[in-house]
Order: sequence, then structure tokens, then C-alpha cells
Amino acid sequence: MENNCAVEAIKFALETDEGLQFLRLWTYGEFDDIRKEWPECPESVFVGAEVGKGGHVKCSANLSDVSLSLDRIEAKVENVIMNQYLLLNR
Repeated sequence: MENNCAVEAIKFALETDEGLQFLRLWTYGEFDDIRKEWPECPESVFVGAEVGKGGHVKCSANLSDVSLSLDRIEAKVENVIMNQYLLLNR
């Protein structure tokens, strides 16, 4: 399977402090800011990422574009965090 920059960005966001801020910057193509604030960020989050119309990032994966919505990403990240919290506090 080819690299999917969106999946890589979400994985990194879950592993780092300020993950939601990272995703906000990533979603709007603020890659220079990301490289400054998170020098440990893997290059795979940028491979195939292009800023499209409306200023949102699109990823090329398997020859199709995946358009991402910040709201959808945030909801998924918050869901993962909540599930982890619930598991830890049983």
C-alpha cells in the first residue's frame, strides 16, 4: 500500500504533544511552521500532500485524492483519546 500522508499525519498527532494544533497547521498546509515546531515530525506526513483550492491539504493515495476536513480529523482524534481515557480509568 502506498503512503497516505493523512494517515501518517494522524499517527504523528496521536504521538505528540499538541496533536490537534499540529493537525490544524497540517490541514492548512503550514508545513514550514510544522517543521519548526516539530523537528521530529517524519517526512511521510508531507509526501503527497498538496494544498488545494480553499487552502486545505489533499493527499494523493492510490491514484485518488483524499480531501480532508479538519472537523472529521479532530472528531476521530478526540474519539481515540476518549477511548484511551475510558480504558485507563476502568
